[in-house]
Amino acid sequence: MMDYGGNDGSGAGGYGSPSPSTPGGSSRTRKGYDEQNLVPVTIRMVLNAEMPSCILADGREPHQVKLVAAVRESTPGSTNIMYTVEDGTGKIDVKEWVDSDSDNTAIVKLRERAQNDSTYVRIIGKITEYEGRKEIIGYSVRPVSSGNELTHHFLEVVHSAEKFKSGNQIVGAPTNYGAGMNTSGMGFGGNGIQPQSVTPVKQHGMTENSGNDIKKALFDYFSNNSAPSDVGTPLLPFIQQTSATYTESQIRQAVTDMSSEGMLYSTIDENYYNLV
Repeated sequence: MMDYGGNDGSGAGGYGSPSPSTPGGSSRTRKGYDEQNLVPVTIRMVLNAEMPSCILADGREPHQVKLVAAVRESTPGSTNIMYTVEDGTGKIDVKEWVDSDSDNTAIVKLRERAQNDSTYVRIIGKITEYEGRKEIIGYSVRPVSSGNELTHHFLEVVHSAEKFKSGNQIVGAPTNYGAGMNTSGMGFGGNGIQPQSVTPVKQHGMTENSGNDIKKALFDYFSNNSAPSDVGTPLLPFIQQTSATYTESQIRQAVTDMSSEGMLYSTIDENYYNLV
């Protein structure tokens, strides 16, 4: 059974942890496409992960993780920023590598906002361990756009775990999302979240095959136009280039599905994305 947290915990990591992409480091075999997943987690799940194989308590092996947490402390350095964050289930350190020479103004401003204490941030990164303590190498640390992202994230954590348990690999909107599940262990006052049932919505004129076609076209577009920095690749040019074939709503629905499947993640806003 998956432990979503509920007990205060501390998992501060070391400040000298090497980056997974440190030049000159040992080369690692790239995971297969189907193994490059992005798993929504709580900090407690990270702290309970089995290292060095990085296996969560329920058996999943995340390639990258996504979490939403509040910044409690930040320490900027010349090459990285160390954050201490917590989400009500535990506390952990996050290291974000920076390149002040190549980062543009938008990225710098977002990074400055993220360093404010008590700011909630969305983190995309990789679980690592340094001197026996777990930490996260943050590829993207950005302030959340609204408080709804926090609620949505915890619902996504529950849905992702239940989907894995059931062995159902079909991605879709869940029904009876919170039925029979006790989410009080997530913290934040111990109030369980009981969302209403969600009915899958089918886009007008969009069949299952056309949805897969859009995803393939999007994957090829982001692969061929990958941005050199963490600003991400803009979505609007793709929408304009394929306007004769797909509607904007169909494209954005496909992007949402790909994000839920761990194939994409948004960067500075909902119009810029990077492949995982």
